[in-house]
Formats: sequence, C-alpha cells, structure tokens
Amino acid sequence: MVEFPYPSGEGLHVGHAFSMTGADVYARFMRKKGFNVMFPMGWDAFGLPAENYAIKTGIQPQITTDRVTKLFRKQMDKMAFSFDWDREINTTLPNYYKWTQWIFIKLFEKGLAFKKEMPINWCPSCKIGLANEEVVDGNCERCESVTEKRNISQWVVKITDYADRLIEGLKDTDFIEKVKAAQVNWIDRKYGRLIKFAIKELKESRTLELETNIS
Repeated sequence: MVEFPYPSGEGLHVGHAFSMTGADVYARFMRKKGFNVMFPMGWDAFGLPAENYAIKTGIQPQITTDRVTKLFRKQMDKMAFSFDWDREINTTLPNYYKWTQWIFIKLFEKGLAFKKEMPINWCPSCKIGLANEEVVDGNCERCESVTEKRNISQWVVKITDYADRLIEGLKDTDFIEKVKAAQVNWIDRKYGRLIKFAIKELKESRTLELETNIS
C-alpha cells in the first residue's frame, strides 16, 4: 500500500508517480505468483494541506477536495496503475471518519488522549506543524522556509504507555532500517533520572532539579 496523497494541488507530481510505480510493479508481480493482492487507493483529504489549498484558491475545501480527487484518479488511470478502486477511501466521508472519531473517543475515555500545550516545529509559510524529520537544517522540508518553535495547545495521544510493545513489534516487520529508526523516534521512548542538587550559597535552603533523558 502506498501513502494516500493529499488532494491539495493542481495534479500529481513526479514523486507520486515514483512511489506508486514501484508499488504497482510489486502488486502485479505478486498477482502473477498467484497471490490475492489487496492494493487500495484513497485520499488523505482532511487537515491543513487541503485547508491551505482552499485558502490559496479561494474555494471551499469540500469543493476543491472533490475536484482534485477526481483529477488525481483520472491521472492514475492514465498511468495504468492497478489499484483496487472498489476499495477507494476518502477520509472526509462520514462512513470513514465516524470510525476515527470512535477510536478517538475510546482513547479519550481511557485517558490516552488529552490536551497539552507543548513546543512544536512550525512552518509559518505552510502554516503546519512539522515532525523533526521534516525539518532540515532549520528549514521546512516542503517549502524550505525557516521554521520556528511554537507552544501550541494540541491533542496528544499517550503512545508512550505502549512504547516497549510498539518498538518490539517493529522486529516482526520487513521495513527498511531507516523507516524503523523513524518509527522509534516518533514513539519517543525515553529513560531518565530526576537529580536534585542542594544550593548552599543561598540564605534559604533550595534545590535545583534536573531531569535526564536517554532515548
């Protein structure tokens, strides 16, 4: 399965063709070997990329998303990709996002989803938060604008409670090592100690607390 594209541009670019061609070749190869291959396609249509594109064009996101997904599919058909279009997914459709909402509610009920103000990498041009891997030498990987740190109140999923299981599970995948390393960084498991130093020079008895972190 390839990453579902954001329907937020004037058309597919060469990066889409590059990743989809490799996956399509492999899907066809496995079918020839007699495997029943599930090869779906869909649209990651919620979020800031679609919103920013709508702002840029001055058209409502629902309209631009519908128009661009039709264009993308037409272009994919021209490239003869063998996607299972009967399994097409669109994240903006109620029969899809009702399940993501259900999952979120279950996480919230278990205390695994909560709001927290925390610093993130922010691209002022794309108007979007970036993962550490998307910041290259202090610049946004997408538009090369200088990024900044911002404290933003956002929803956080407490995957650290399952860090050991998630990292251990990577051993059973056939991901390349670069992808596994990125997954470990996202899981963000850390070990550390809280150290307290007594400050004697002050008139009042005080301590300085430092927390060590080892990924």
